[in-house]
Amino acid sequence: MSQRSIFVTGATGNQGQGVVRHCLTATSFVVYAMVRDPFSPESQSLKSSGAIIVRGNLDDETSLLSAFQETRPTALFINTPPGPGSQLLSRARNLISAAQATPSIKSVIHSSSAGVGRHTSFPGWGPELPSYDYWVAKDEIENLVRGAGFENWTIVRLATFLQLFVPPLSNHLFPELWSGPGGKRVLRTALKPKTKIDLVNGSDVGAVVAKVLSSPEAYRERVVDLAVEALTASELAEKISKSKGEPVEVVYEEEDELAKKLGPGGERLVAAQKMFNVLGCYIDVEKHRQEFRMTGVEEFFTKAQG
Repeated sequence: MSQRSIFVTGATGNQGQGVVRHCLTATSFVVYAMVRDPFSPESQSLKSSGAIIVRGNLDDETSLLSAFQETRPTALFINTPPGPGSQLLSRARNLISAAQATPSIKSVIHSSSAGVGRHTSFPGWGPELPSYDYWVAKDEIENLVRGAGFENWTIVRLATFLQLFVPPLSNHLFPELWSGPGGKRVLRTALKPKTKIDLVNGSDVGAVVAKVLSSPEAYRERVVDLAVEALTASELAEKISKSKGEPVEVVYEEEDELAKKLGPGGERLVAAQKMFNVLGCYIDVEKHRQEFRMTGVEEFFTKAQG
């Protein structure tokens, strides 16, 4: 029997790096890390940790098929980088098609988003919603994974990434959180004071992937909604304050006003917060903390640079 191995797409991102490192430390699998630039600092760091670097292009199905045939992985982690819905769908189709043509691939783990399956109930659902194409694509990709005929498939739906609240992403979404006027830390939000949001360290998807590889039967045809804590904006600010030793002020804004202040990207962020205001949280975080070793919110911000 050939050595068991996993092929990780999007390997230099938050999720991909987490999958690579969890699989190297918690499984006996060989880890192939697909990257665009094998000589980037992130790629070299993965190589130093023990991953085998593979150059790949998600927009070229032929190159993906060639990479799969060369490495002959037994598992595949599908993670398409952020982009327009049409691009997400096209890249996922390329990966799934190439994987279907690779007999060695028995297990597929797909990274999706918490909210898929509930998306048609989002406030203002329809083509006018800023993230409409994104959610339609995410839903279709999940259906493609389910219907592709793989021996094992698992879908992991991740909650709101804690990475959104630290640079570089926070520079656009929460610009005053790390460099507010007069040195103050300000969390400006359209969330209502009592609204809780599900949160997770994006890298912790790796903990799920390692479990799936170790016990594929237990996770066969399973959807995992992943979050570590559900917090209000004030509770989140308190944890950031404690981890950094500096107070964080929460400022509640009207939805339209905040979207205008944030500029590009603001509409999508506010639409997500509006969804939480109406629908609330639904992930069983206690169950996940018992099933997977995940990073707590305060622990995340203690280690984060900002």
